[in-house]
Amino acid sequence: MNTILNKKTQNLGENENFNKSVFIPIWRKQNLTVAEACIYSGIGEKTIRKLMQNHGSEFVLIVGKDKKLIKRKAFDDFILSRKYI
Repeated sequence: MNTILNKKTQNLGENENFNKSVFIPIWRKQNLTVAEACIYSGIGEKTIRKLMQNHGSEFVLIVGKDKKLIKRKAFDDFILSRKYI
C-alpha cells in the first residue's frame, strides 16, 4: 500500500488533480456519496435519499451548505439494526 501511495505522491507537484488520481475502495472510505452508498449497499438512490431525510441525523454528514455525505460505519449500523427498509 505504501509503495502505491509513494508512486502516486512523487508527481504531486506536477499533478493538480492529485485527489482524483488516488483510488480508495468504497469499503475503506469513511464517508460515501449517495452514488457510492448505492453501490456499496445495493439500495436504490431514491430509498437512500428518503432514509437521509427521515433518519439522516444518524448517518449523514453535512459539508458546507449543500453537500451531504453518508458516514459509512453509522450507515452500516443503521442498516444492520433494521429488519426492513
